[in-house]
Amino acid sequence: MLARAEAQPAGRGGLTADLFSAFGIGAHGAAELPAAPLTLLSDGGSPGGGYCLRADPVHLRVGQDRVVLTGAGPVRREEAAALCGEIGRHLADSDLAHAVVPEAPDPARWYLRLPQAPAVDFTPLDMVLGQDIRPHLPQGEDARAWRRLLNEIQMLLHASEVNQHRKARGEAEINSVWFWGGGTLPAAGRHALLRCGANIRSHAGSP
Repeated sequence: MLARAEAQPAGRGGLTADLFSAFGIGAHGAAELPAAPLTLLSDGGSPGGGYCLRADPVHLRVGQDRVVLTGAGPVRREEAAALCGEIGRHLADSDLAHAVVPEAPDPARWYLRLPQAPAVDFTPLDMVLGQDIRPHLPQGEDARAWRRLLNEIQMLLHASEVNQHRKARGEAEINSVWFWGGGTLPAAGRHALLRCGANIRSHAGSP
C-alpha cells in the first residue's frame, strides 16, 4: 500500500485537520476543529451541546533555551483521578470557577467543560509533540488568562504527591496539561463522529 501511495503534505492544521477532512467534517482553521467533544463522545462520555476542551496530561522537558512537550508515558486511572481533583479544586478559586472539575474517562485524555468558547486559539497537540511549546502557547484576547492558568497548573502538578511517587519510580512526571481541541459537537452523523473521534484519539491525542 505504501509503495502505491502518493505522499501529500499535511495541512496547516496537522493530522487532526486531515482526520476531520477525511470524515467530511469541515472547519475553517485548526483552532476551530472541535476534537474534544468528538473524542469525549468516542470515550463514552456525553459532550452535550456545550463547549468542551481537551486538557491532556503531558510532560515538559526544560532545556537551556527550550521547553519541549513530550508524552508523560502511561497514566494510571487513580493518578488521573487524583490530579483532576487537584486541578478542579484550583479552578474553583480561579477565573474559571464556572468550569467543572476535569473529566478523565480515559487516563490519557482529560476534558474541561465551559459555558462558552473562550476568545483564544489553541494549538492541536499533535503539532506540538517534540517541539518547543513557546510558539504554540494560547493566542488571542483571553490568552493572558489561559497562559497564567497553565503556569498555575504546572506549579500545582509539580507539588503533587502523585508526581513525587512517579519520580521515585523513575517515571516521567505529569508536570503540565495541554489545552486543545475546543469546540462543540458538529452537526454530523453519529457514526461518522464516533469514527472520527476514535481516529483522533488514537493518532493525534495520546502523546
